[in-house]
Amino acid sequence: MGSIYIKKRHSKNRQQVRMLAEQLVSSLQSKYQLNYGWHGDNVRFNRSGLSGYINIEDKEVQISIKTSLALAAFTPIIKSELRRALDKHLG
Repeated sequence: MGSIYIKKRHSKNRQQVRMLAEQLVSSLQSKYQLNYGWHGDNVRFNRSGLSGYINIEDKEVQISIKTSLALAAFTPIIKSELRRALDKHLG
């Protein structure tokens, strides 16, 4: 199994961070055929062999993803893409 856990501090408002989270999960959806849904300031996503969430707080974003052994090879790629996007948009 693979896992990703990223915490990123930010100074944006929740709406701005929510828009970024929507872009991130939409990108993951198109690449990995995910299903996702919002629950307050938390977006959960899954597909066979992959599940996770993006949680938005006032000063921090948390991303957690678990992959099955079959998808574990994609873990470093996904983590790199997420870090790059967070660094670009949240500083």
